[in-house]
Amino acid sequence: MWWGSWPRHASGWLEAASKYSNISVFKFEEMSDDIKPVLNRLMKFLAVSLNEKQLQDVIRKSGFNYMKENEDLFEMVPPNVFSVLGTYFKKGTSDRSLGLAESTRKTIYEFCRVNDPSGNLQRIYPAIKG
Repeated sequence: MWWGSWPRHASGWLEAASKYSNISVFKFEEMSDDIKPVLNRLMKFLAVSLNEKQLQDVIRKSGFNYMKENEDLFEMVPPNVFSVLGTYFKKGTSDRSLGLAESTRKTIYEFCRVNDPSGNLQRIYPAIKG
């Protein structure tokens, strides 16, 4: 990743959100479990309101199926000869780690611990603590 490892990237945003009132962080698990409360928090944070049609459109476009069908819209860089479409959006559920071998999960958690010296991720993802 251009911005470093996921743990350092995510931890940096959590750190910034704790210092600055103009940054809010939303977990994937919250959004995939029930997006409507998350959208309500986001609208409150942004001081905006949506009518029901707009809200339903946001929900549809925030869904896994829409993102999977329109993966090219979510690329970090314009498509090029090195682009690999169809690989970014895998499952779209918050339980995606349950299918991993325990040894694989432990390796991932250790990687997160090492790359998150501040412990920010461990506070919101307790499984990382070990």
